[in-house]
Amino acid sequence: MGREALSSKDALRIVARTVLVVGTLAAFYLLFVLRRLVLTLFVAIIFASAVRPVVSLVERRLRLSRSAAALTLYSLVALVVLAGTAAIAPSILGDAMALVERSSEVYARWYDLAIALRADAHVHLGLVLPMPPPQPQVNAWIATVAARFQQALPQYALKTGAMLADVALGLLVAYYWLEVRDELLAYIPQVLSPAQRDRFLAICDDIEHVLGGYLGGQLLLSLLIAVVSLLLFVAVGLPDPVLLAFVGGLLHVIPLIGATLGVIPPILVAVSISPATGLITA
Repeated sequence: MGREALSSKDALRIVARTVLVVGTLAAFYLLFVLRRLVLTLFVAIIFASAVRPVVSLVERRLRLSRSAAALTLYSLVALVVLAGTAAIAPSILGDAMALVERSSEVYARWYDLAIALRADAHVHLGLVLPMPPPQPQVNAWIATVAARFQQALPQYALKTGAMLADVALGLLVAYYWLEVRDELLAYIPQVLSPAQRDRFLAICDDIEHVLGGYLGGQLLLSLLIAVVSLLLFVAVGLPDPVLLAFVGGLLHVIPLIGATLGVIPPILVAVSISPATGLITA
C-alpha cells in the first residue's frame, strides 16, 4: 500500500511537471507567434509611460480631462512630426539621390587613396596589401543595387505601410493605457495584502519611470545629436549634411551600436573629400 501510494504521488508529480513544461513551451510558442503584437504592446506601454507626466501636466494646467489632455498631446506631436517631415523629407530625398549619383566619384577618390596607401606600405613597410576592387566593377555593383531597389519599391511601400499601421496601433494602445492605467493597477492587486499591494504599485511606478525616462532621454539625445551634427557638417563643408545628420540621429536610437554606426557614414564621406576633412569630421 505504501509503495502504491508513493507511486501514485510520483505519477501525479510527473504529470504536473509535464503539464508545466508543456504549458511553458506553449506559452513561449504563443509569444513567438504573436511577437509583433506583443512588441507593439510593450513599446506602447513604454511610450505611454514616457508621456504620462506630460499628459498629467497638461491635465492640471489646462484643467482638461485625461482623454482631452492625451489627445492634445497627440495633436501637438503629430503637428511637429508632420511639419518636420514636410521640411526635411524633400531635402533628404534629394540628398540621397545626389549621393547615389556621386557614388562613382566618391569611390574614385577612395580608390586613388587606397592605391597610394598600398604603394607606401609596400615601399616603407614591405607589406603587400590586397588591391581594392576596380572602379568599373564597383560601378556595376552600384547600378545593380539601384536597379534592385527600384524593383523592390512596391514591397518597401507595403512594409512601410505595415510599419505605419503598427505605429498607429501602438499610439492607440498607448492612449487606452493612459486612460485605464490607474484603474487597472488598482484592480490587479486586490488579491494582495496591503503591504504587498503598496510594493506592487511602487514597482510598477519604478518600471514606468525608468523605461519612460530612458525612452525620453534617447529621443532627446538623438534630436540633439542630429541638430549639432547638422551644424558641424555644414561648417566642415560636407555634402548632403541634412541626410548625414538625419541618419546619425536615427541610428543613435539603436542601443549599444547605434552611436558607432551613426559616425561611420559622415567620416567616409569626409575622407573621400580629403584626409584633413575626414580627421576634422572624426
